[in-house]
Formats: sequence, C-alpha cells, structure tokens
Amino acid sequence: MTDPVRVFLCDDVPDIRMLMRFALEEDSEVRVVGEADDGLAAVGRIERDAARVVAMIGLELDGDHDAFWLIRAVREEYPQVLVLAIGTDLDKVAIFRALL
Repeated sequence: MTDPVRVFLCDDVPDIRMLMRFALEEDSEVRVVGEADDGLAAVGRIERDAARVVAMIGLELDGDHDAFWLIRAVREEYPQVLVLAIGTDLDKVAIFRALL
C-alpha cells in the first residue's frame, strides 16, 4: 500500500473548503493535511518537506496575498509541492496568470 496523497486546501470560502475536504476524504488514497483562508496563512502552513503534497488553491482568493501571489510563493518556497488551481467563471487572463 502506498502513502496517501497529501492535500492542502486554500480558499477564502469556508463552505468551499468544507466541500472539498468532504469530497477528498471519501478516497482512502487522499488525506487533507491542512487548510487556510488566505495566501499568507497558506504559505506559513504548507509543509516544506512533504514529498507528496498537492496545494489546491481557489483562484477567486483575493487581497494583498491573492491566489496568483500564493501560486508564485508556493512554487518558489516549496518546489516539491504540486499546485492545482481551481475556480469557476474565470477568464483567459486569470488562467494565464495562474500558469505564470
């Protein structure tokens, strides 16, 4: 048996985080290891040495430390962490910004 995929959730809407956690925890091969409601808090909580962590980041996260800031920070601080950007009703510009 392999270790479960470890997922960190970041979205500013508590109900969205709760629904993501509920859906992910249905799979025995996935374990939610933490969550945050803003980018700055997320950077401080993501585990640096985790080999199998996926950061699920809601692209609607805004403020000084928005989703795009967080994606860049995670890529720089924790290059071993995979980033999965999630969102709804996003335009091409937002998608392009998330990829940079």
